[in-house]
Amino acid sequence: IEGIQATGTNVTAKHAALNDGDTNRGGNTTWANEQAIREIYLKTYEIACEDYGWNGMMGSLNRIGMTWFHYGMYKTIMRDEWGWPGVVLSDYNAVGELIPHGVAADLAEAARLALLAGVDMDMMSGAYAQHLAALVASDAVPLALVDEAVRRVLRLKLLLGLFDHPYV
Repeated sequence: IEGIQATGTNVTAKHAALNDGDTNRGGNTTWANEQAIREIYLKTYEIACEDYGWNGMMGSLNRIGMTWFHYGMYKTIMRDEWGWPGVVLSDYNAVGELIPHGVAADLAEAARLALLAGVDMDMMSGAYAQHLAALVASDAVPLALVDEAVRRVLRLKLLLGLFDHPYV
């Protein structure tokens, strides 16, 4: 992590969750207790966050029990407990995938759930671009959460020198 980031490249870990390699890690349910989650599945991510200055994390699409990981543990564990300031981005269309998986009724609700759970960037579904302004205007999403997500993304861009060399 330190070596790659020293070159001005960001390290984004994929897929930070309980990726059960014995089954379909992209869509299956993983059954694990709280101790296994913390001591086995998330331990390497915790070390990367606390000891190596890791800047980015992409979530997974699987569930832990009946909770979609993408929309629960980022804020409570990584942000609130570990104090990790990095950028969380969705996996490819993961925000949009909340609809067929029965978690969200539509793309607006998916955007709301993802942002409330601590996902800073929506990759490919267009949920944030299409719906966040209206969600903030209707008080369904606090503007402060959007500001926090934007602040984390801009902080990372600043660290990477993208404002000094915008066409890199």
